[in-house]
Amino acid sequence: MIRFDGRSEVCTEKDNIAYEISIINNCVLFCKGAVFQGKRLLESLNARDDNFRELLQLEEEFFVFALDRAIFHIKMINSKSEFNNIIQQVNENIGLENVKDVRDMRTHIDNYKNKKGREQKRFFASPDIDSPIFRNKPNIDATSSIMIDKHYMIGGRIDFYKALELLEKILPDIEKLCQSRRFELVKLQRKKKQEDSPNE
Repeated sequence: MIRFDGRSEVCTEKDNIAYEISIINNCVLFCKGAVFQGKRLLESLNARDDNFRELLQLEEEFFVFALDRAIFHIKMINSKSEFNNIIQQVNENIGLENVKDVRDMRTHIDNYKNKKGREQKRFFASPDIDSPIFRNKPNIDATSSIMIDKHYMIGGRIDFYKALELLEKILPDIEKLCQSRRFELVKLQRKKKQEDSPNE
């Protein structure tokens, strides 16, 4: 069985290069998926069809999941300074902890409703928006969202429009970096194979 992180349930030391290649492939896949899902969510937000708008919550869930997995895979290959720079941009513009909180809390909502969640104290958050409407800093739980002015705050903490704009901006860089790293690894894999079986 192959998991989303690319590692097989049984993975030997010789599989390390193949494992890293699968991480790179998943990185591109989930970054593209987050952009794709963000556009679907945007379409649902702008829809005039009530049936389409009913899917809004579901599209939101898929976006949060894809965003979380994209960040997970970027962090898995952040050995290069360029990837560290991307992670820094994501943290500054979206917030790594924000994404993890919303994704985890929505996944384990039953625990949080019963006050058994691991980060119960962070279940509610005040949107970080400079607006007179937020003067009283309302608390919004991680399963809810709020739209104010040009802000659509998923879980009260992920600024959707800002997140989608950043994802679209960094996707070409991620694809380029991943392609370059994949090329290096494939060359290394071929060299290793030749060293392991020189008579073939």
